[in-house]
Amino acid sequence: MNKLFKTILTGLSLGCTIFTICSVLFDAIGGGTFLLENWSLTKMAMSTVIVSLGFSVPSLIYENEKLSRGLQILIHMGIGCTLMLITASIVGWIPTEYGISGIIIFVIIELLFAFLIWFGFSLYYKREAERLNEQIKKLSR
Repeated sequence: MNKLFKTILTGLSLGCTIFTICSVLFDAIGGGTFLLENWSLTKMAMSTVIVSLGFSVPSLIYENEKLSRGLQILIHMGIGCTLMLITASIVGWIPTEYGISGIIIFVIIELLFAFLIWFGFSLYYKREAERLNEQIKKLSR
């Protein structure tokens, strides 16, 4: 339960931080004209929570050592990316006004961000494991 709570908090923290940075960037790029009406901010914030949970909670699959690493990644990213695409299409994050090319570019950017974040966490946990192994070696000498 403690692991789940920590995973949820980490996911929400990262998701909300990315949401805030993206909102500021869109506002800056638009010259301060990024306006939200009809509960758009609330819808986007709730969507951010859903997407954050959609990526963070399935990451617990890496605790299951019976599954291959490839299958773990497929399950984790499959759930997260699918939820992201569904949520993005509902809330209007996908630029459909640019036709199929806008949709494809959005999907590519989404996949790149998802895998960059995944890769960053993978490097972090790999370094943590190496650091712990070093400490164990020092203690056993």
